[in-house]
Amino acid sequence: AVDGSGNVYVAAFDGDNALKVTPGGAITTVIDSTGDGTHKLSGPGDIAVDGSGNVYVTGLMSDNVFRITPAAAIAQIIDSRGDGTHGLDGPYGIAVDSSGNVYVAGLYSNNVFKVTAAGVVTQTINGAGDGTHALQGPHGIAMDSSGNAYVAGRYSNNVFKITAAGVVTQIIDGAGDGTHTLDGPWGVAVYGAANVYVTGFLSNNAFKITSTGTITQLIASPRGDNPRLFGPSGIAVDGFGNVSLAAMNSNNAYMVTPTGTITRLIDSSGDGTHNFSSPYGIATDAAGNIYLTASGSNNAFKLSGLVPPQTFVHLRANTRVASSMIRLQAVFDASPLGDLGQVLSDDGLSVVVSGAGLPAPERMTFLALACFDQGRVIECVGTKGEEARLLKRKGSAVKLRITAPHRSFSPSLTSTAATFDLSIGAGLSGSQSTTCKVRGKGMVALCPK
Repeated sequence: AVDGSGNVYVAAFDGDNALKVTPGGAITTVIDSTGDGTHKLSGPGDIAVDGSGNVYVTGLMSDNVFRITPAAAIAQIIDSRGDGTHGLDGPYGIAVDSSGNVYVAGLYSNNVFKVTAAGVVTQTINGAGDGTHALQGPHGIAMDSSGNAYVAGRYSNNVFKITAAGVVTQIIDGAGDGTHTLDGPWGVAVYGAANVYVTGFLSNNAFKITSTGTITQLIASPRGDNPRLFGPSGIAVDGFGNVSLAAMNSNNAYMVTPTGTITRLIDSSGDGTHNFSSPYGIATDAAGNIYLTASGSNNAFKLSGLVPPQTFVHLRANTRVASSMIRLQAVFDASPLGDLGQVLSDDGLSVVVSGAGLPAPERMTFLALACFDQGRVIECVGTKGEEARLLKRKGSAVKLRITAPHRSFSPSLTSTAATFDLSIGAGLSGSQSTTCKVRGKGMVALCPK
């Protein structure tokens, strides 16, 4: 897992611990077999980090999950008793939503639990699946930006979607896309609020499932190169829509771009000095760097420079604010309009408002239900009446207008020095004051009048 500051977290199954690696290369242990001092940690299987920097580790052998805060406080948040009625056995996959709710998959108890930030534990799915299709061996789990959870049934050969309201639906089964089968689904990843990706460990392939239910095989073995793709395990998608997956049995990893281009990222030779064997976990950061853990060679690798620098370059930006309305405008240069529309449609857009006198930073999230290409205009409508409009300009410049008419702030933004954060997708963000000074390539300054 990777946090917003670029720190990488690795769970060591045989070492009964988890490590933190800073961008500068400093390595520290964040938890070991002693757990929180009262409850032990054994066989950590998966690891996740939330937006506040809290780290979560599953104990596959100790049947529990721990939270480690940025201040290094360790606490067990769930154990084998589950919610008190339904037990937890073999917790493996773990994911956290934007509200701090933790979802953990019980590989052997055939269920998934939700643990709220307040510690309330609820079973969200069990072996009955959606009532028609069973869930067996839940393994990988992922969250989308709308709070929906997706869990892979490793032994039932399917994937389920669990909405925030608790509605359970099977979105793919062993039939795959109808031509290519799915066998032994292992890892799950989600791009924004739209596309779900799953690896088939035994079928040696990976699938994409859109929000409308369209299923497509992304990659399969044989690849036509050597070594091939065998035993795809972990899968991740970056903020630009590139899908990367680790192949445990062929000792390599691949990337599939949004246009379908497939590239082998690494093979058993590793970095030329250190070998790469039996890759297991994979993660990406906001810059498109890829991180891989290799269980056979007991190491981890960082792959950088794989994603070309994005061309969302600031030209000018301004805002108009009132006590109950905020209107933002930003202009980007050399950005393909179609790509930006796809990012908005798949990954959403959010604005954070903070500043002196405001009780707390407030986030306005634009999760586009649909983006419509109307020739000169691409328009995206959000979930709460917000609008984001992309207007074509001369050349490749793009004008982005965001309107949020139903948000109120106290005190009025006109009476405080507010700072605006604009985040497009997962990889592009900027935070600036009224000076409008650009803070680096890809950053956007938003300037209150």
